[in-house]
Amino acid sequence: MRSEREEKINRFSFAERAIHWMAALSFLYTALTGLALWSPRLYWLASIFGGGETVRGWHPWGGLVFALVLGCMFRNWAGQMRLDAEDRLWLRQVHRYATHDE
Repeated sequence: MRSEREEKINRFSFAERAIHWMAALSFLYTALTGLALWSPRLYWLASIFGGGETVRGWHPWGGLVFALVLGCMFRNWAGQMRLDAEDRLWLRQVHRYATHDE
C-alpha cells in the first residue's frame, strides 16, 4: 500500500499519453484494414471493421489520422531530438558501449 506521503510521479502528461494511444490505435486500424484491402487471403479482416465497402471508405481517413498524430508527436518532441554536446560525446564513445569496454 502507498502511504499518504508518497507522491505519484507522472512520467508522461495526459496529452502525451493521448497522442500515443491515438497513434497506436490509428496505426492498428490502418494496418489491419490495409492488409484486408491488399490481400484476398486476408479479406476476412474487412468483416471485423464493417465490411469491404466500409473499409475502402474509412481506410484513407485512418491513414490521415495516423499522419496527423505523427505530426503532433514530432512537434512535441522535436526539441528533444536535436543533438547536443552530451549526445555528441556519447556518439564518439558508442564503440565502447557496443564492445562492453568501460
